[in-house]
Amino acid sequence: SLGGIAVENARLYERATVDMMTGLKNHAYFQSRTKEEREKAIKRKQPLSLMLTDVDKFKTFNDTYGHQAGDEVLKAVAKVLLTNARKTDFAARYGGEEFCLVMPGAGESLALEMADRVRREVEAMTVVHEGREMKVTMSIGVSLFDPELDAKTNKNMIERADRALYFCKRNGRNQVRSYSPDLAQSDNQSE
Repeated sequence: SLGGIAVENARLYERATVDMMTGLKNHAYFQSRTKEEREKAIKRKQPLSLMLTDVDKFKTFNDTYGHQAGDEVLKAVAKVLLTNARKTDFAARYGGEEFCLVMPGAGESLALEMADRVRREVEAMTVVHEGREMKVTMSIGVSLFDPELDAKTNKNMIERADRALYFCKRNGRNQVRSYSPDLAQSDNQSE
C-alpha cells in the first residue's frame, strides 16, 4: 500500500538523517538544512544564529570511566539540547562531542540566553553510569548569520562559532561566548 511505502520512506529518511546514539540530526543533515536556513534568512531578512557546543574535558570521561560512560554523557547533553530547542530550531551532532543548535529567527540576545540555559542545565545535571556520578560542563560558542559573509557557504558561520568556543576553552571553560572580531585578536596575542 502507498501508506506503507510512505511510512517506510519516512523511516529510511529518519535513519539517514539522525545520529542514532544521540537522537540529534547528523552532520550531512546539518549542512544541507543550514544552507536552507541561510537562504530563508536572506529572503525574509530575519536573523539566524548558530550555537556550537563542546563537552569540557570529554576525553577524561572516556579515559577514566570508559567509552560507555562517555556515551552516556553525550546522550544526556543531547537531551538537554533537544528539550531546549524551539519548534523552529534543530539540534545536530557536528562531530565527536561537538553538537550544534541552529536557531532561525534568533538574534544575538536570544541565542546567548538559550546557550546559557543549555550550559546551566548541563552543569546542574548528574550523569550516572554504573553507580558512578559524573558532573559535566560544556563550553558554547555562538555566531550570527551575516548576509555579507555567509551568503555562499556555511563554513564562515561555523568558523566564527568555533572561534568563540575556543575562546571559552582557553578562558576557563563552562561558559558561553558570542563571536566578535576582537575575540580573535585577544586570542592571537596569547599564542
